[in-house]
Amino acid sequence: MSVAPSKIFYLIVHLFVFANIGFCQSKLFKSVDTVSKYIANSSTYPLSSYPENFSFADSIYLLALKYCDSDYSEALLSSCFAVLPYNKVPIKIPILGLRYDFPLVSSDAETFVRKNNNIPKILFLDTPNSKFGDKDKLAHFFGAAFISYNTNSIVLTNYIGYLVEVFEEVFVAELVDNRDIRTNYLGACFGRELRRNPQILPSTLFKLYFFNCIKLGL
Repeated sequence: MSVAPSKIFYLIVHLFVFANIGFCQSKLFKSVDTVSKYIANSSTYPLSSYPENFSFADSIYLLALKYCDSDYSEALLSSCFAVLPYNKVPIKIPILGLRYDFPLVSSDAETFVRKNNNIPKILFLDTPNSKFGDKDKLAHFFGAAFISYNTNSIVLTNYIGYLVEVFEEVFVAELVDNRDIRTNYLGACFGRELRRNPQILPSTLFKLYFFNCIKLGL
């Protein structure tokens, strides 16, 4: 795979969970595994339109919410790791030339591969016309939503997201990706609004952004 996504953001979410939330790893794995298998076994793929991708994103979140007994924090976290197209984060130490593959919460190898084939990939008007598309963006969205929901701060979430992008330039040799920053912002907004309106769905934020872009001719 030639795509170079922002993997460090997922590591930050990972560390945020276990350092500050005290989340039970076994419970997280069961939830992630359940949602991952749902994505892997989905018969709706391939999704060729924006509405289909938005609706599938909603169904992923709603399944996680149901499995987590309507615990929004756990549902956001489970959704984040379930839609991750990666199961490890390669960390490179400059000068020393050292590398460590940090493992992330993930299903078994077979489910992981089949799930990755079905992750929604058409989310924005400027989605790359490739096989991978925007498959890494939903994880950014749910990860940012998780942090925003638990800190009740869009500013902090955006700041963390930006620091991650800069961090990647040094430790992962990837340039700052403005599209990741955009997705983090949408996720942060979703996490904040979720506290005000528990009925809101991920598609609401993607649709608002989508129609605003059309209205502004972007």
